Amino acid sequence: MNQKTHKSSIEDALERIRSLSLSEKKDLMHRTIKAQEELGELSEAVLAVVDAPGMAYKNLGRENVKEEACDVLQVVLSICFIMGMDIPDIASLLLLKADKWEKHQSKI
Repeated sequence: MNQKTHKSSIEDALERIRSLSLSEKKDLMHRTIKAQEELGELSEAVLAVVDAPGMAYKNLGRENVKEEACDVLQVVLSICFIMGMDIPDIASLLLLKADKWEKHQSKI
């Protein structure tokens, strides 16, 4: 996929992921397992980028971390959509969680 051929709007991306999520045949359990698989791939890429012992042969870099992080995000968003959330629901909950995160940071 050439990223330059796609619009850079987060709203467009979310709407496309929502549409694909609702037509996907995988159920909640399968999507959760897929999220775990993608998180494992992200972890592997991060380990390679921070030069963890035994990871040099993987030949993974920062671009792999970005790509795997987006894979995780896509699957997790798919779970949100099949659980009945819409884009405004996700945005509201993310902002609420960001508020909690910010309060936690101020305590540290």
